[in-house]
Order: sequence, then structure tokens, then C-alpha cells
Amino acid sequence: MLMSRSQKGFSMVESIIVVAVIGAICGAGWFVYDHRKTADSIYKGSPNPGAVLATPNNKNVTAKKTKISEFGIQFTAPVTLKDLTYKILTVDYSGSGINTLGAYPTAFFSTKELDSAEGGMCSIKSASSNSVAPLGYLTRATGQYSTDTAPTNGSIVTYPANPDRSNPTGTLIKQFPEFYLAYRTAGQGCFNLSANNEKALNLGGQLSAALKTATAAQ
Repeated sequence: MLMSRSQKGFSMVESIIVVAVIGAICGAGWFVYDHRKTADSIYKGSPNPGAVLATPNNKNVTAKKTKISEFGIQFTAPVTLKDLTYKILTVDYSGSGINTLGAYPTAFFSTKELDSAEGGMCSIKSASSNSVAPLGYLTRATGQYSTDTAPTNGSIVTYPANPDRSNPTGTLIKQFPEFYLAYRTAGQGCFNLSANNEKALNLGGQLSAALKTATAAQ
């Protein structure tokens, strides 16, 4: 008895279709894996462990270029920081003679949502050099970053000389040929409501991680 055509297995066309379907499934899987890997890298390395999202959801995966024209830089920020606000103020880091670091421009960060929270009590628009910035501070300082506190005899101290061996501008984010960027967290809550302080802490962690992608603005 002769076998029918359907009993002889796949034809060449059917085999090609099967291979194409399998290839499409594999390709989609790789795209999802690569997209999530890129998103995770944005959040890791934050100085605020509690602010790092272990598994970012889709609205946090999307990123965009954010520019701070006064500093001549740009960085990639998650969409959760799409309404980022800042105010540039000159802050004196000389420590009343403790070091010769000097005064440098510093960006005080917040978001539009946090600016309006609790009647605008922490609005970045009214910030002064002594204000608490909900999302922390980014300083653009001239020269090379250093925490050295023990200069050799006869040398000129042109870097921080704090007793606790810390650079008052903050933690180094990026060293450029002629200047560096340093970031400091808020250090304390600015709001009365704990929910707003927690939100600021979370976003501050995301911002500090995003700032590490900083490059010269184009």
C-alpha cells in the first residue's frame, strides 16, 4: 500500500517555515535578555542599596539623554527621572582653611513632583547653598580628584586635607582631563512625610548610578 503525501514527513517549504519560526522565537528571547541586562547595569553600583531596583519594570527600562549644559556634560537617565530639576549654586569646599579645594559650581537635584510636595517646602527653586537637595548634589571641580591627606614636606596642598580623609565634594563619579564630577547624597530627609523621603532616597540612588554614564555634551 502506497503512503500518502502527508505521511512522508515535512516538505522543503514546511521545513524552512519551522526553522524560521524557531529563529524568530530565539531572536525575541535574546532581545528581551539583552534589554534587561542593559537596564540592570544602569541601577547597579548605587551608593544607596535600597534604591537599586533588582528587577526594573518596563517603565523604568526606558532611558534618555539628560544634559547639564552648565557643566558641559550629558548622561543617560531612566524614565523615572524624566522630570529631573536642578539648580546650580557655588559652594565653598575650602573648609575654613582645612584645605585649599576652593569654591565650585554644584547642582542641587530634585524632580518636579518633589518640588511641589508638601506645599513646595523642599522646592529646588528656592534652594540656597545650605539647603537640603532631595536627590543630592553634583559638583564640577577643577583638577584631579584626590582624598590624599598626607602631603610630603614642602609640597603645596591643592587637594582636600580633611581629618576623616574624605573629599568634601563627594564621591568621584567621573574624572575628565581638566575637571572631575563628584556626587553627594542628601544625607538627611528634607520632607516631613516619610513616604516622600523614601521616594527621594530611591530616586537619588537611581540618579547617582545614572551620573556614572556622564560624558562631554555634544
